[in-house]
Amino acid sequence: MDSEPRNVADLAARIQAAELAGDWAQAATMLAQLRPKNEANSAYWTRLASAQRLSGAKVQALASLRRAHAIGADSVPILTAIAEIYCELGAREQASKWIDQTRSIAPEDLHVRYVQALILIERFQLDKAVRELRELLDRCPTHERALSALLYLLNLLDPADPDATADEHCHRATACYGFAPANARSIESAAISKRSKIRVGFISGDFRDHPVGRFAQPLLDHLDRDRFELYGYSTSAEDDQLGRQIRDQFTRHHHAATDTDDALEQRLRADHLDMLIDLSGHTAGQRMRVLARRPAPIQIQWLGYPNTSGLSAFDYRILDSVLAPLGERMHGSEEILRLPGSFACFRPPADRAELIERDCEALILGSPHRLEKLSDRVVELWATILNDQPAAKLLLVRDQLDAPRQAALSQRFRNHGTAPERLLYRQDIGPDYWSIYRQFDVFLDCFPWNGHTLACEALWMGVPVVTLRGNSVASRLTASALSAAGLQHCIANDHQSYRQIVGALIKQQQTRSQRRAQLASSRLCDEQRFAAEFGAQLEIVSARSK
Repeated sequence: MDSEPRNVADLAARIQAAELAGDWAQAATMLAQLRPKNEANSAYWTRLASAQRLSGAKVQALASLRRAHAIGADSVPILTAIAEIYCELGAREQASKWIDQTRSIAPEDLHVRYVQALILIERFQLDKAVRELRELLDRCPTHERALSALLYLLNLLDPADPDATADEHCHRATACYGFAPANARSIESAAISKRSKIRVGFISGDFRDHPVGRFAQPLLDHLDRDRFELYGYSTSAEDDQLGRQIRDQFTRHHHAATDTDDALEQRLRADHLDMLIDLSGHTAGQRMRVLARRPAPIQIQWLGYPNTSGLSAFDYRILDSVLAPLGERMHGSEEILRLPGSFACFRPPADRAELIERDCEALILGSPHRLEKLSDRVVELWATILNDQPAAKLLLVRDQLDAPRQAALSQRFRNHGTAPERLLYRQDIGPDYWSIYRQFDVFLDCFPWNGHTLACEALWMGVPVVTLRGNSVASRLTASALSAAGLQHCIANDHQSYRQIVGALIKQQQTRSQRRAQLASSRLCDEQRFAAEFGAQLEIVSARSK
């Protein structure tokens, strides 16, 4: 008689354990076993939807939320979650329908306004989204997700205003996370015993097959273990083979995805780090609320975010002399550490990605950038280039490219005299990721936030890259890579030189194999040199603190 209750209690305990561990796929699987007794339970369907969504099963999560809504009527959290998932799935009209229904019920609800801003971003109405997020944060400065969304958008505004953008980062981040305790640095410094090695912590939500993980791996593989002890802190539950390889490089690794802020702070302090390097900035997986308390005596920003943290808790930011030229005032809360080469090192893919020479009779200019990066000035410049090159077509590759967005982009180009047939679209990349670059003859970089990772990948695939260097770190990322690769002639300083460089690259006679060989032998791919230069900067910082 009581075996069933005991089984149910055991299952409930295992579900809770899976949720606490961040194993959302397992939690969703076990929750599904409870369905027969919970068909009419709105709270059950909401909980199942949450586990499904966090495990990546967004379509199933949407179905569960629709079920919860049918049972529980017009619950604001349910309606908002439905709108948010539709937004994540790219179903903008459906998302708008649900969020409009929610706003009619709770017009001042902050999360409703946040989702409304996400929908505006999906519609590429960036100025409106910025206004919505600013108004939200003026009312609730500690809304972290709204803050991250706003700061992301500020890097995309064109033309860029680095002063104003950095000032708003400092103002908004401090309002959200506060000031670091004034005496935290001296207290922690005094607590660290003298060691022969510098103990360096790295914290990120992207220690996996992600641009941050791929750029971090060469450094972690080559930092001198006779001089450094490496501690890693993963703030995301996502894992893969690259993540496991990265973890193997740490003296000690800690899974922090499910840690409370207090627990993570306690862990960081207990490890008595000499310095802590944050690779997330204001991106997914960040733990700014913890880092704002300064759990390490020296805190550094690197790699994952192209702007200042805005927080007094961070002492340094690692860039290079292209991103932050000597003599130019850099804006933000951190002192700049300049690496002599590139701020990051590119490791080519292990599979070597086969090269195939193209028939240049069909000239293809290519862009795989996120569509919100294609500002009006980008579209105008690219349209002008197509008009300069009557034999060329522009291939846009992105999973965002559904039929309505293709039509909208075609109209934007048509407004600058470019016929729709000059544009090619590809939404489904397929299993062979590198195939997108095999179709390009020239890679067109966007601005003011460059496609740094994409540009490095294009170079590896033997595709020449052109970029426009701007006045912000985000608009100099590709210039940094090209400089380290010995390709300074591909860096434009204005629209006219961008057009001229494209024309010159089209006529260039180098093969893809020759371009790849040039990249492989360049400073951009010199892992040991990069790690030595990075380590030298850490030693300088450590010596300053003593």
